[in-house]
Amino acid sequence: MAKTYQWTNYEQNLLLSAYFCGYVGPNLIAGVVAERFGGRFLIFTVFFLSSIITVLSPFTASRNINHLFCARFLLGICGGFFFSTCHNLISRWAPPEEKGIFVSSLLGSKLGTAVTWPLMGVIIENFGWQSAFYLTSVFSLACAAIWLKIVADSPDKHPSIASDEKEFIERSLSSLLTKNKKLLPMKKIFSSVPFYALLFLHFSDVWGIFFLLTSAPMFMNQALNYDIKNAGIASALPYIARLIFGFLFGALGDYFMKNGVRPTKLRKLFCVFSHIIPGLLLFGFCFVGQNPYVCIMLMTLSLGFNGASTMTSAQNPQDLAPNFAATIFGFVNFFATMSGFISPLVVSYFTQEKNTINEWRMVFILDGVLYITSAIIFILFGSAEVQRWNKQGNYHKELMSA
Repeated sequence: MAKTYQWTNYEQNLLLSAYFCGYVGPNLIAGVVAERFGGRFLIFTVFFLSSIITVLSPFTASRNINHLFCARFLLGICGGFFFSTCHNLISRWAPPEEKGIFVSSLLGSKLGTAVTWPLMGVIIENFGWQSAFYLTSVFSLACAAIWLKIVADSPDKHPSIASDEKEFIERSLSSLLTKNKKLLPMKKIFSSVPFYALLFLHFSDVWGIFFLLTSAPMFMNQALNYDIKNAGIASALPYIARLIFGFLFGALGDYFMKNGVRPTKLRKLFCVFSHIIPGLLLFGFCFVGQNPYVCIMLMTLSLGFNGASTMTSAQNPQDLAPNFAATIFGFVNFFATMSGFISPLVVSYFTQEKNTINEWRMVFILDGVLYITSAIIFILFGSAEVQRWNKQGNYHKELMSA
């Protein structure tokens, strides 16, 4: 696509940034909207609109790069509602001892990345780059239809849930969720030390993920001179690893929870796997970065161990305030996803001369420092205890019926 329209490296990075520019803002309101109106139809709307925008992307690219930038920006707005809304559904459906697996299911988005890169490489090679947009749009529409059919906002709204399962879920959440919806305790949230520890932990996590998502294929192709078709397959390996490790860490964390390990101790222990080990692995690029296969191994292990974030930064909003889990996640994700449009520009700055492995090393060092520093801050100041402001505030309207 870039070759067709002869875009410069700067223009390519600008287009990569467009999605994240749109993605950032909705995080501030996505959780509030989901907690007020429910997540089922909101997620369906995201699926549907994303499909329409994607199918129109080849047309916008043929018109002008600015048109494609706008399309990518709108796609980012849709994406900005997704994860916060999912946290709202998790807070209403997942018993405390099973939230690790529920949160791990959000890594399904990484499965999409892992499958899309190699598959789209083959499709583009045989049918042209436009076909990649059309195929993903059709698949997204199919997912939207399935979602609308099988998902409900809460157990009491599901038409086919077993009565004993419904009673078990509601009983396990009765001490965490209030029956009346409450006003958001903004002052309490933004004066909470555990909230800021979570914010920094999540920021470093998302920075690393966005770097690998937007820049890994470019790194392997341009800096390592690795064949683009093989690079697509190799670039999928870190996301497959993150998916597998994420579910393993989620299941392990749930096991520890069921056996009486305190949530705060568990979150801080898993920071070693989700942040410290990935940071150390990224430092390894300074010493063995000339070999493309070793680089791929380091990237795969780094993102694989980062799958433990399903038990740290990804789950901590559910710990601090189950009543406002979607909103808390939206707030921290708002700041974290700013890295989505900063990261490509940082990469462009460090690699603007010769795009060599030596220039890329600085980016990996920066990632490693962020990972490790944020983990240390969370270990010192973070918490997984339900905060008092989870049940403070004024009451209005039924929570479970919204």
